[in-house]
Amino acid sequence: MRFLPEGPNIPDELLEERDNGQVVFLCGAGVSYPSGMPDFRDLAKFVVEQLGASANAQSRKMLSMWEDKTIPVGARPSLDQIFNLLQQEYPASEVDYLIAKRLKTPRGANLSTHETVLRLSRSSNGKPQIVTTNFDRLFEKAGQQRLKTHVAPALPDLTGMQSFDGMSISTDG
Repeated sequence: MRFLPEGPNIPDELLEERDNGQVVFLCGAGVSYPSGMPDFRDLAKFVVEQLGASANAQSRKMLSMWEDKTIPVGARPSLDQIFNLLQQEYPASEVDYLIAKRLKTPRGANLSTHETVLRLSRSSNGKPQIVTTNFDRLFEKAGQQRLKTHVAPALPDLTGMQSFDGMSISTDG
């Protein structure tokens, strides 16, 4: 089924499973981008710049590989590695502060994408089922409620019969 003429063709089986609450939504930075949030690369760039990392700093060198369009994406270092290096080069509290500062919700942020995902991800008991790598709080703001949150490594087992509701935050980028 297509909801938009140029949109993806969504298999009927997937729609049926979603209607039965058997689908978990996986959301990355793209869901927050319309709200004015950075993607992971731009967040790393912000932190590196704010810390004033020298041109010789390993974190800045690794980040510069993301700016070099001649390097294939698969050959670029993991952005997680850059954040790990930043926490070695600078106090972790400074890095965390800058991340939180950049991820502060902008005034009048567009939360329609988060509202849509919250609505579509509801299980048969009406609870959202979302796994995200995002550190922002936009799902909570969009839902105007306290979401049950699971943070890695204490994530629910989605392969078993364990009930899952709420939002899981994976830090594995």
